[in-house]
Amino acid sequence: MMNTLAIALMTLTITGHQTDTPRGLLVIERASVKPIRSIQVPARQAGPISEIFVEENQLVVEGALLAKLDDAETLIRKLAAEGELNAARAQAEEDVEVATAKAAHGVARAEVDDSIRVNALAPGAIAGTELRRQELTEQRAGAQVKVEEVNFAVAKLTVSIREQQLALVNHELAERQIKAPWAGLIEKVIGEEGAWVQPGDPVVNVVQMDRLRVDAFVKADDVAPYELIGKTAEITISLPNGRKEKVIGKVDYASQVEVSSKDFHIWIEFDNVRVPLPESTKDSAVYFLYRPGMAAKVEIRMDDSQF
Repeated sequence: MMNTLAIALMTLTITGHQTDTPRGLLVIERASVKPIRSIQVPARQAGPISEIFVEENQLVVEGALLAKLDDAETLIRKLAAEGELNAARAQAEEDVEVATAKAAHGVARAEVDDSIRVNALAPGAIAGTELRRQELTEQRAGAQVKVEEVNFAVAKLTVSIREQQLALVNHELAERQIKAPWAGLIEKVIGEEGAWVQPGDPVVNVVQMDRLRVDAFVKADDVAPYELIGKTAEITISLPNGRKEKVIGKVDYASQVEVSSKDFHIWIEFDNVRVPLPESTKDSAVYFLYRPGMAAKVEIRMDDSQF
């Protein structure tokens, strides 16, 4: 008797979950509204939160600055890095030392050549020791040219190194800024100004609210996932006080993997509706008619007709 009752109850539950009507509708009685995207935006560096720029229920655009960690020390290191880069560029812009060394080498070479010509005209006029001294001076001047050329090349490399060091400091400054990864609504400010955070600690929760989706499960025995993609769906969403509103969407996703109950997952995206607020409400506050967590009923047209 108990087994018979259990089977009967299970049959009623499955029938209430999804029905297929003579009108060519696939009816899913129980579905739920969920956000398409929701994220707890984390800190990427360790340190105290110096400022929070947003409030709950405020809309933000992609890349909006949500909060900032203390960056006083990093700014000082940036100034130092900029100074070192400017100094390196000044050394690398002009090869004055190379030109001077080449000129000195030219003078030394000319002095040796003159002494050789003098001795050719008047042998012994320039003592051998003097000529060897001049030749040594010329060799040293030639070596100094190579030294200055190496120094100039190192100066150019130093500019590149200083540029990378400055880029690293700028990257750290950017990492201390907490920005919105995409446009959405500030659902909750988790962090507090002055509070110390570690990398990965959530600071602000951002939820996409202008567009939501309805999640539902379909019996795999009744329809294949590919048959639902692009089908028109009418979604009836349950609001407070027993009210219901209908929206139209299309099936955007159908899983090809069945769950243990032989159902597969689908979702249908739809546009949300902003609710007008009294003038006394904060200018930054925004509210929407449909919210994640609301119950919904889904009717899908299997014959490609419109609602």
